[in-house]
Amino acid sequence: MSHVLYFGDGTLSTAARYLAGVLTYYRIPFDHVPTDRRFTGAALRRGYTLFILSDYPSKHLSRAIQKEIVEKVRKGAGLLMIGGWSSFRGVDGHYRGTPIGKILPVAISHQDDRVNARGGALVYSKKRVPFLKGISFRESPVISGFNRVLPKSSSQVLLWTRKVVPRYPKVSLEKREYPFLVLGVYGKGKVAALTTDVAPHWVGSFVDWGRRRMRISVSKGIQIEVGERYLQFLGQLVKALQNPSIP
Repeated sequence: MSHVLYFGDGTLSTAARYLAGVLTYYRIPFDHVPTDRRFTGAALRRGYTLFILSDYPSKHLSRAIQKEIVEKVRKGAGLLMIGGWSSFRGVDGHYRGTPIGKILPVAISHQDDRVNARGGALVYSKKRVPFLKGISFRESPVISGFNRVLPKSSSQVLLWTRKVVPRYPKVSLEKREYPFLVLGVYGKGKVAALTTDVAPHWVGSFVDWGRRRMRISVSKGIQIEVGERYLQFLGQLVKALQNPSIP
């Protein structure tokens, strides 16, 4: 059975409940490692099909464990890094030069790469993304921040973001474009970078994207309420990264 190992975003009773809710809704089994817990690696014996790192600092993953994860990706598992203050470079992500950082589809800055968008940033597509079938970006979601990364020449930028400039009574977009979703491959596995967070605060109104509200129970006493498109987007992204045969 497809199984996800999800690192970071605090605990399942805090920010991690958002992505955990998505995985629960799509009946994707997962194990979660809280942000403040150093990972020992014993769980890697389980056949994970996707590793997700979201606001989880590199210092909590030894070099040996990172190399083991990298080897599993080479053999066909997926890897997704989600943005945040402890992702990419961030404040204490520090993935530049690490085994995991080296196989990501983006180059990581040696300086703080956080971009806080006070007026928000609009997410959009320039071309059709096959595994995001049924999702239109004509009603684009707005995020509140992201990590600034540089796509590698071998990778594909699937989605972009531009900062909103609010000057009452008009609103415009900055000319500069930043990568939002970048996809690449390493061996037989897919690797991806989603440069914003999927939980407050950078997630912004992205978490409310869609016309229908979806209420999901993560576990007893823990629920989330999100927009249908937010749910669909993350669900389809996770499934595509788990399955090398999905284009």
